[in-house]
Amino acid sequence: MNVHFSAPLQDIAQHLDKYQLITSTIEKSGHALVNNWLKGGKSKQTHFSDKEWGDINSDTLASIMAADVIIIEASTPSFSMGYIAAQALAQKKPLLLLFEVRTQPYILDTNNSLKRTGIYKSSRELEQIVAAFLKDNDTDAKDLRFNMVLDRESYNLLQWESVHTGKTKAQIIREMIKGHSGRNQA
Repeated sequence: MNVHFSAPLQDIAQHLDKYQLITSTIEKSGHALVNNWLKGGKSKQTHFSDKEWGDINSDTLASIMAADVIIIEASTPSFSMGYIAAQALAQKKPLLLLFEVRTQPYILDTNNSLKRTGIYKSSRELEQIVAAFLKDNDTDAKDLRFNMVLDRESYNLLQWESVHTGKTKAQIIREMIKGHSGRNQA
């Protein structure tokens, strides 16, 4: 599963250990970071030019698009983390907001089923929260299932197609979805 991790850059030296713990927990859980910005030089910078901020913003938005889930360490109040959270939810991505000791009231409503909040007091709790979120959202480990109600005509067409192609109804529907979306992946 592809994971996007974000955290504020202000006072990063004070928070670097917990940010690295989050990214290592993601990797130890068998998942990939879309953009591991902590390994680049950006995590050590404190000032950026307008062009650099533009590049950071573009990279972040591209990472959110490419990710299956989003994790944000939001203990330090930051407009940009709220923006990233809003972008994740707008794109219907599961979101984990992490807070050290207590929740910050500035981050989003509590009625969104895609958003989960984790409050931690220790490194161990932080690891457990991140690992549990990843496990709960790991769709690669299992097929997703949903029920579909068809009218009689659609069911008969699907049944006919299944009999004549030797494919299951589920295979036919998956192929139609992939063909319609332009993603002809196996």
